[in-house]
Amino acid sequence: MTIAAPQLAPAYLWLAPAIGLACIGTLATAADLGTTSYLVSLLPVLACGVGFLILKAIEQPRNAIACFLVFFVFVPRLNFRIEPDEQAFDLQNVIKLSAWIVLFLVSAVRWRRIAPFLREPVVALAFAYATITLASTGWSEVPAFTGANALGLFVQLSFCCLLMVDLGEDATIRIMVWSLLAYVTLGVIGGGLAPELTWLPPSLEESTYRLQGFSTHPNVFAQDTAVFTILALMARSKGLIGCRVFWGMLLLGGSVLLATGSRTTLAALLAATTLVKIRNSRFFGRTVFAATAILALALAWAALAGLPNLDNFLAGFSRTGQASEILTLTERTEIWEVAWMRIFEKPLFGWGYNSTLQVLADSFDKSFHGTSNHAHNSFLQSLLSVGFLGSLPAFAWTFLLVYRFVTRPDPIRDQITLFTIGTGISEVGISGVPVLLTLACMWAIAREGAKRTLANSSWAPRANSSWGAMRLD
Repeated sequence: MTIAAPQLAPAYLWLAPAIGLACIGTLATAADLGTTSYLVSLLPVLACGVGFLILKAIEQPRNAIACFLVFFVFVPRLNFRIEPDEQAFDLQNVIKLSAWIVLFLVSAVRWRRIAPFLREPVVALAFAYATITLASTGWSEVPAFTGANALGLFVQLSFCCLLMVDLGEDATIRIMVWSLLAYVTLGVIGGGLAPELTWLPPSLEESTYRLQGFSTHPNVFAQDTAVFTILALMARSKGLIGCRVFWGMLLLGGSVLLATGSRTTLAALLAATTLVKIRNSRFFGRTVFAATAILALALAWAALAGLPNLDNFLAGFSRTGQASEILTLTERTEIWEVAWMRIFEKPLFGWGYNSTLQVLADSFDKSFHGTSNHAHNSFLQSLLSVGFLGSLPAFAWTFLLVYRFVTRPDPIRDQITLFTIGTGISEVGISGVPVLLTLACMWAIAREGAKRTLANSSWAPRANSSWGAMRLD
């Protein structure tokens, strides 16, 4: 017996918005009752919209999930924030939270499609970590912000499982790469038409402007662009885009990365790409042997003769002209030292997921010029947020993915894994507010589950579907 998804007649579909608008109109003619009364009147409208999206996700999951993916990739990347307070209940966070709530409800309705992915240890560990972050709401100093971010992490993993079920690998890559192409291109166009919005002025010690597009920061725009470049490499390797389109995307991505001035992101991208290429070449063994020998000789030379003075060399890579900027990773080493001390104040389960903004800020003097809103290191941030015990699942899945890079290479998975680890050295990465890199990482994890789950499944995505058949040269 087939059970059809419920349908909404047009009259009923417009009933809730009509009621909400009528309430707003009535309030507008009455005495001033405050902003809250107007927001309450919008609840019927929002409830109707959420219900409609969920019903469509049940009735036509492929189209609904594809639309969700475009929205997830594009809209949350844009900067709607006026005040630089990432914990404020502003439009930026409202958009993210609303999307996460809708997708949480969709995931709850379709949990039978997600549950089989738990057979894969990497997916099970990721869900365990997400569950711990949700539980950390109970001991967080900012429980609302912790709960919202933990929900976002949990939802992104669930959503990526549904991507593998409904769209498959090729369609997901195609939708993400073209959506990101639009996003990056918009940022570049904005750099020419609205420079006051899209370029970050230099600080007191710096002398260069940095492109941030319509994102919140140049480092964020650089990270998003790096993910776009990785997806372009994937799309080309799978034959989803032509050679000319690929080189155009690569040129755009490289130019934007240089304009953002994010050296660590560029280094992580180049390192991840190089390691993946070497691992999948027939010269892997010889390359590892040669690299080990060179490293041993370098260490021996440093021990016997001492390291040469590299200040002038390193100063050429800094934005301030000082070698100390490179050696301290723009004062990140000071933040790491403070973060490590605060970790041992609550070593087992931490301070609460991503609730450490005030914890770190209170540890620095007002004269400190660095950005101390998080640990600027993915591993330290996880320890600070959920402690050593809470971080075990995340460290375990990272170890498993690196182990598989060595023993069972998979260029798509390995590129994302190595880039995530590389950027995690100097940025909060997937241990902070869920961002595009978090989505890419969760997709790589869900893809591991799909290898085990969808191989012989009757509800695996169709290989010849319209989402996976297009190609532009």
